Amino acid sequence: MAIRSDTVVGTSHGDIALHDTGGAGAPVVFLHGNSLCKEVFKPQIAALGSQCRAITVDLPGHGASSDAIDPSRTYSLGGYAHCVGEVLAAMGITDAAVVGWSLGGHIGLELTDSFPGLLGLMAITTPPFERLDDGTVAGFQPHPKLGMSGQREFSADEAREFASLISDHHSPAADPWENAVVRTDGRARSTLFESLAAMSPRRQRDLAEQCPVPIAMIVGSDEQFADPDYIVSVDYRTLWAGEVQLFEGCGHAPQIHAADRFNDILKRFLTDVGVVRP
Repeated sequence: MAIRSDTVVGTSHGDIALHDTGGAGAPVVFLHGNSLCKEVFKPQIAALGSQCRAITVDLPGHGASSDAIDPSRTYSLGGYAHCVGEVLAAMGITDAAVVGWSLGGHIGLELTDSFPGLLGLMAITTPPFERLDDGTVAGFQPHPKLGMSGQREFSADEAREFASLISDHHSPAADPWENAVVRTDGRARSTLFESLAAMSPRRQRDLAEQCPVPIAMIVGSDEQFADPDYIVSVDYRTLWAGEVQLFEGCGHAPQIHAADRFNDILKRFLTDVGVVRP
């Protein structure tokens, strides 16, 4: 898999690589998951075609973007959201919808509080987690490999295994995202997980429940890390279509493995929030 940059925007966090399809109107901004890159959204960009302007971003420390200038400042949910806000400001974008997968969805939740021009948020396999009094975190399942998400260094075999896990490719040897995992700054994983302890215990859940714009929640029934029942249980004030969109038979990456259905829902959502014109 070739990782390349079409455009680079300088920010106080580092140089951020992105692909911009161009076009008129408010764009949709795609944010990828932990240790991956903007190319994971190629099926969505192809499906949208010329119906709207689409921007895919490599987060700091990922893909063709530079590593963070100050990892402790950038590699947190709030730090990533601030970086995305800087990118949009530098591009003169005042209004946008956001589609985030996994980590990207958590960043999208932070943007509901920091980006006034947010038109809508679609969060894919993103539990709006909360830390409970006993120290456990509600929203995730006790998967034996969940700790890899915060592991700084990977061997070659571990990088291949992690890529397979997060992208739902059953054979690690066949996974196309191993190069993206290998490229990722390991500090982006470890520093992010260290930063979560400093967050308000209910911040992500509160952001989801109080979201001021339409929020579409997507989750696979066979999701191995996030807890689908927890995602359904959250009391969303502005839940799009009135229900969480459950993808039967899908795991962590429904937008990859059920792309046709996902893209149909994506287009409906983007139409409703005014990014795709009917």
